Amino acid sequence: MVEKFLMNFFGNKQVKKAARENGLSNTLFKEIFLKFKNKINLQVEDGNKEMLEQFSSLYYNADYMQQLFPLFMIFAQKVHPMLKSLEEVKKISDLRGPADLFPEARAMKRKIIFHAGPTNSGKTHAAIERFHAANSGVYCGPLRLLAAEVFKRANCAGVPCDLVTGEDRQWAVSPDDPSDHISCTVEMCSSQRPFDCAVIDEIQMMRDTDRGWAWSRALLGLPCPEIHVCGESSAINLVERLVSSCNDELEVRHYERLCPLEVSQRSLGGNFQKIRAGDCVVAFSQWDLYQVRRKIESQTNKKCAIIYGGLPPVTKLEQAMKFNDPEDECSVLVASDAIGMGLNLNIKRIVFSSLLKYNGNNMVQLTSSQVKQIAGRAGRFGSAHSKGEVTTVRGHDSKTLQRLMEEPIKDVKAAGLSPSMEQIEMLAQHLPDASLLKLYETFERVVQLDGANYFMCDLADVKILARKLGGIPLSISDQFVFSRAPISVKKSVTVDLAIKFAECVSADSPITASKLKTFLKWPPQAPRTLEQLKNLETLHEGLDLYLWLSYRYPQIFVDQQNVCNMQDDVEAIIGDTVSSSSFGGSSITLPSRRRRSKARGSIVKITRVSSPAHKF
Repeated sequence: MVEKFLMNFFGNKQVKKAARENGLSNTLFKEIFLKFKNKINLQVEDGNKEMLEQFSSLYYNADYMQQLFPLFMIFAQKVHPMLKSLEEVKKISDLRGPADLFPEARAMKRKIIFHAGPTNSGKTHAAIERFHAANSGVYCGPLRLLAAEVFKRANCAGVPCDLVTGEDRQWAVSPDDPSDHISCTVEMCSSQRPFDCAVIDEIQMMRDTDRGWAWSRALLGLPCPEIHVCGESSAINLVERLVSSCNDELEVRHYERLCPLEVSQRSLGGNFQKIRAGDCVVAFSQWDLYQVRRKIESQTNKKCAIIYGGLPPVTKLEQAMKFNDPEDECSVLVASDAIGMGLNLNIKRIVFSSLLKYNGNNMVQLTSSQVKQIAGRAGRFGSAHSKGEVTTVRGHDSKTLQRLMEEPIKDVKAAGLSPSMEQIEMLAQHLPDASLLKLYETFERVVQLDGANYFMCDLADVKILARKLGGIPLSISDQFVFSRAPISVKKSVTVDLAIKFAECVSADSPITASKLKTFLKWPPQAPRTLEQLKNLETLHEGLDLYLWLSYRYPQIFVDQQNVCNMQDDVEAIIGDTVSSSSFGGSSITLPSRRRRSKARGSIVKITRVSSPAHKF
């Protein structure tokens, strides 16, 4: 009887309407109802006569739905306390007008200049020239390497410029004399500090499900009268809508490639002997990259440099410099899509070894945008390769490549958003007993969006870290910082290290380099397998995490320079390993370890201080 009674309650249209009016979405209503039903069934099974009598009287009452609903809502508010202050929670999570979250930017009339065009069209160069000419400016880039390159170019051009990334700070003069120009990664830009000019690079990244919020925040929130955005033409329509919502002015400047790019009608036919000097062979897994290099070097007399996302930035730059140097023996590059942005490379021809990439769940075909971003790196205006070419290793990929190169890039439909620390803290005031995980889940449930222009970025990884932090006595703001740490949650070693760091912050226990070594497998050893190399790359990521946290908790992460020295050691081993032609083959003999003169011309190991002058 009770089961039938409850299921009738759940299926009643009036009950569902009342639930929606009280802030319960269909999903939340179902979730709470199941808990409600289970609790009642348990009491019935335990022989609760009072419960049985109550349901018996309700069962024959015409108004039983209306009488039961208040009891259900009392239970719902116990399970989800946010329902008691639903209106306040809704206001906090209302993102239908995200531009209004930036009053400094809304107080001025801004002009947005969109430099739209493909790779190698000069669009970013034009924006950077204006950045140099302005009295003050900020460059917002997608990668540390790009931010470091703009920093270097500005100072070489006589424009004092400082570097600000999550892990690094560098000053043109000194931390006590900060420059009027800053080059930073997009997550580090400030929505409070005004500049005369801003550059937002790779604006189409607003569509990224993990980091898109950072580009959205920069476009909506930078308090600069003149903002230059650079990127694919596919983002024009979305940028136009967002700029209109800000009541700002938009100007679009179109660019064409400065050198031709030819799509070859023929593949290599699977024959790596057809690889030429100046080629870049693209693969999408670490194992594939080393196998491709082994095949090229065993079937030709050519040596290969190698670049992929897991390598430290310094190592990527070293490998890029080896490939670019006509005097170096490495005349071929083997690389992942990490070459799509951030490195200056003298590539004559892009050769796709595959057009499939693992997305974390399945093997999927590259999109037209991804293919064009990579293929566009072939040929470089003003270099020895004034004409680019793109082809495939295997014949069956050739027609697919031609189709993807001809296919128009799909418009960027919406821009990413994500809850800020301030919003999560305000939620916590109304839900004082809620964990950070619960606050994220609550925000996701009640957030209101302008679905035509915005989407909520994926919080899955953030919530994994929030769950891990749940047992550590930290403030919500401190938990928020750790949940946003730039680490891969798929690497349990790094996650465990983050938790140890969080425990030290909670205990107010400083971490020296000596103490850090006890957390790690130190000293590092030269890897002899790809798995060991991955472990070494993960170790480097852990050291990066220490440096990232040192700018947020300088009183805990007190040993920056010695940790930088530890990074030097790891980078030296990784650099020697990836430069060894025998690595990844059947036998491995690594060169003797040495402290090398690193490629610090474009990215310099920073002398860090505990109190950075730039409050970002």
